[in-house]
Amino acid sequence: MRALFAMVSAVRFLAWATAGLFLAVVPVVLFASGQSDPAVLCCIPLAVVVSSALARPLAAEFGARGAQFAGLTALLVSLSVVSLAAGTRTWPTLCAAVFAGFGHGLARAGADAAVFGARTPSASYLGLGLPVIATALLAPASSPATATALVASAVALLVFPTTGAVLEFGRAVRRPRPTVHWIDLTHLQGHPTRSTAQF
Repeated sequence: MRALFAMVSAVRFLAWATAGLFLAVVPVVLFASGQSDPAVLCCIPLAVVVSSALARPLAAEFGARGAQFAGLTALLVSLSVVSLAAGTRTWPTLCAAVFAGFGHGLARAGADAAVFGARTPSASYLGLGLPVIATALLAPASSPATATALVASAVALLVFPTTGAVLEFGRAVRRPRPTVHWIDLTHLQGHPTRSTAQF
């Protein structure tokens, strides 16, 4: 059970870390790079929130393991775009925000389904603030764009072992054995399918 909670916390941490980058850091970096249109800047956090809300109902179609895998994949795509473009290119960043939102929604919904609605450790919510703090600490030594790219790369690297843990844990979970019935041959008159006892 502890391994399950650790895995779910890691998934939720990465989902919130990616969301934190796109909600707080990426719009500021995009503004610093010369994009001054407030409508464009507001579209980045809006895309994350809307995409996340749309993705959560879809998680039921994937199942807990599939939703987490799909969500982590989408998070990796969004983080890779930020790592390469450093949040300074408008259209790639907007597309990455959509992927980040879908990844956030699917990963969180899958993690919630994996523990059947149980409360997960609050450490997973640290992901929302840690990337912002790390970027702020690194920015004076380099630049906001470089700091954002470094933090996004660090978070992206954490996706790989977490994805491996999700896949491995899914294989380790044993499916419940079907119920076994036996038929009492002395009571088959008129009821050929009725069982009189059950293990």
